[in-house]
Amino acid sequence: MQNYYAGSPLNRLSYLRSVPSFLASALESPKAKFIALDSLQPLCKDDKDGVRKLHYLKWKDVKDLVGPDPKHVFHGVDGKNEDDVPAMAVLGKPQQMQFRKAKVGELSAAEKRDYFLNQPALVFLGVDERSAPESAKSLPVSKPDENSTLETHSPHGDPYWAIDVSTFKHLKKRIMLEHGGAKVSCLGRPPIVAKLTNRTPPPPVYGATIGCADDAERGGFDRRRGEISHRLEHTESGELHFLKPVWAGWKRSCIPGEPASDGAEAEPACISRKGVHNFAYPRTDPVVIMAVLSPDRERILLGRQRTWPARFYSCLAGFIESGESLEEAVRREVYEEAGIVIGEVGYHSSQPWPFPSSLMFGCWGVAESATVDGDVRVDLDNELEDARFFTREQVLEVINSTKPMQLSREQVARLDGKEGAGGSEGVEEAKEKAKSEGSFLMPPATAIANTLVTAWATGKLFNQHPSGSSSPAAPATHKM
Repeated sequence: MQNYYAGSPLNRLSYLRSVPSFLASALESPKAKFIALDSLQPLCKDDKDGVRKLHYLKWKDVKDLVGPDPKHVFHGVDGKNEDDVPAMAVLGKPQQMQFRKAKVGELSAAEKRDYFLNQPALVFLGVDERSAPESAKSLPVSKPDENSTLETHSPHGDPYWAIDVSTFKHLKKRIMLEHGGAKVSCLGRPPIVAKLTNRTPPPPVYGATIGCADDAERGGFDRRRGEISHRLEHTESGELHFLKPVWAGWKRSCIPGEPASDGAEAEPACISRKGVHNFAYPRTDPVVIMAVLSPDRERILLGRQRTWPARFYSCLAGFIESGESLEEAVRREVYEEAGIVIGEVGYHSSQPWPFPSSLMFGCWGVAESATVDGDVRVDLDNELEDARFFTREQVLEVINSTKPMQLSREQVARLDGKEGAGGSEGVEEAKEKAKSEGSFLMPPATAIANTLVTAWATGKLFNQHPSGSSSPAAPATHKM
């Protein structure tokens, strides 16, 4: 089962993220494609049919910002050698003009802080090898070494990169002038609309692009040592620590052996530089989203928040807490939000949700005793305004409706929780209509909630094979 935003065609080649020669060749390759982001919004352009799509840049468009010599860009990319830092070149023409110094070792502590915190995020996303013959794909063509290049590992691959240009106004203006019609937008819609409509599907690489760029935007400091204002980090003694990107943008490393200020002594190596931990990697926030069924599995529980458009119902969902299994998170969230005790729990499919970094685990759960809507209560954590069981017939009526599942601007404003955005119906009127007529709005096909509800309504929730094919076999349930 493959959900929207999943199914990336890229071979990420993660084992080559610490090989400077490979990254340099992939960076300056004439086949390289760069996704430019401004405040997490991608550069787009309308095609000849008026459809807005991602617009890719070339190396020549971005080399002044991150280069110009690719061989210098990835010096010390593995983040292991302390001696690498002083020898690193000051990269990018804007930065070189600002500091008037060639090496990082020549910068003062304050200048280093400014330099590393404001470096443009550059992330190697992988290579598209779909056009390559089987004999020429990256595994097992060659073993990584100091001479590895794009040609030795993926000669037919097209490298993909993400680059954040948010703080470089002159570059953004020049790009838009040189690429007529290109502009920064979320595929031509406000973010919430792009999430909930399917008119212009972004490529699957979009998810990794947004996640890594968001991490770079928020992660220019040492997460281990405590946060204060202005995106800066101080130790208990009040000294500053900051991070530099390594592994081609997939990890951030505390600057090794660097004093916090001029004249200060360097502290021992930060914990972010050793061991297995989550201090330095792009975060992924796990979420469970559930098709909650009545004991006879003939009705499904859907809920709505106060800010949502009138008659808009969806699956219950919530973040997985530390130390929880999927099954435990499903049971806890359903009980907290709707007062329903869940017995059997199963897994269906997952979906990357890059807004900015969630991973949705689509599950199903069977209520132990709920028989009527009177068993549902939403007064425990007050997250939901209403929750109720819908019959299969009611859900199929919505699925088979000829009306497109698109949201108006007014409804989008309600989903965004904007004040003063009223629905076309009163809340009580909407609830009564949903109860009496079975008329409600359901998330569109871009959301895994739609996948779960549709799978249940069409009898496919329990017979989904991992490969995506269906089988009449009974579901494997998880009961604890």
